[in-house]
Amino acid sequence: MVLICYLHQILYTTLAVVALNGVAAGGIGKHVDDITVTEATIAFRAWFICELLYGPLSAAVRTSILLVLLRLKPSRLDKMVLYTCLAVMYLFTTVYFLLNLFQCSPPSFFWRQFGEVDLEGSCAHPDMVPKAAIAHSAVSAPSDWLTALMAVKLMRQSMREWRKQMTLVIFLTLGALAGAVMIARIPFVQLLEITPDFLYRTVDVAMWSVIEPCVGIVAGSLPFVRVLFGKRKPKSDSRSRRAIEIPELEGIQVHTTWEVRSDSIDRQCALTANNVSATSVSHHVF
Repeated sequence: MVLICYLHQILYTTLAVVALNGVAAGGIGKHVDDITVTEATIAFRAWFICELLYGPLSAAVRTSILLVLLRLKPSRLDKMVLYTCLAVMYLFTTVYFLLNLFQCSPPSFFWRQFGEVDLEGSCAHPDMVPKAAIAHSAVSAPSDWLTALMAVKLMRQSMREWRKQMTLVIFLTLGALAGAVMIARIPFVQLLEITPDFLYRTVDVAMWSVIEPCVGIVAGSLPFVRVLFGKRKPKSDSRSRRAIEIPELEGIQVHTTWEVRSDSIDRQCALTANNVSATSVSHHVF
């Protein structure tokens, strides 16, 4: 679980850094008349790397969510549904990754063709990658919605308080939002075909491709938010206080207070008996 979380964090950070470099140093988001050959090379190289990272990143995010759901003790049928969704996602992700990797021969021809006139190489039909991306999005969206519904079903069994149930609402909303982002991405994916103004026309695809994994990461991290924002005992300077209530024993009520101090070692005990009752016991230790 921890390794998967580290993996998708590394992949997402790399994707974001490469994309920002393509915008800042390259020509992503600019018209072809406004960029140099060097900027075009940097921009297309960033596009190629981000296309390769997007598939494995999506698979890693969905795997982390699945591992969280498996800790909620799902039934055998629930496990089959979750594993089926993940298997289909892995299949389409693998195909999508390979198509992006080998869309040009050699792969570096994808970005080097603009700066080196005598470079030998070729690329596949220009509509191959857009169609693969649309198929990947069409499969991912229903998978996200189904996973979100399964998550709500499983989490309801272990969350009875209204505050905890709010987590279900947020989780379902994020799951639906992730699927909606995939659907919203499809019209822009159709523009992935290489055209003279490719870098300007496809900036919306780049934006949605960065947003969608981020939503998935937030959804996968949501079950751990309660741990981070759980109740904490107050602390003041170098002392901390903890009160322990001891049950009544034969009519004697005892209240024990431990106080931690860094400047002295002192133990004081006081018992006052009135009939068969005691007031309190106070211990001060280092």
